[in-house]
Amino acid sequence: NEVQIGDRVEVDTKGTYQSIYSWAHYSPHKKSHYWQLTAQTLVLSSENNYRRSKNSEIVTLELSDDHMVFVMNNGNNSYTLHHNRDLRAIPASKVQLGNILHL
Repeated sequence: NEVQIGDRVEVDTKGTYQSIYSWAHYSPHKKSHYWQLTAQTLVLSSENNYRRSKNSEIVTLELSDDHMVFVMNNGNNSYTLHHNRDLRAIPASKVQLGNILHL
């Protein structure tokens, strides 16, 4: 029972389903390495600052080496988002402790 294009899969712990619409790198016989990224959620305030809130959650993502994620693009890991240009996409395998992920 393999997942196929058009199948709907659960994408979070709240029962949300989305359709598979393409494969980035489909190799049915290749074993793959997956990363587990665990992070605490932050809230973006009206001043474009990220902050913890009483509703913050710990989330875990399982991603392939080449799955792209967005991180803050400023070198000092500041909690301020000025524009989308402050984000950059990197492979999951390049995420480092302290990076601020933008989900």
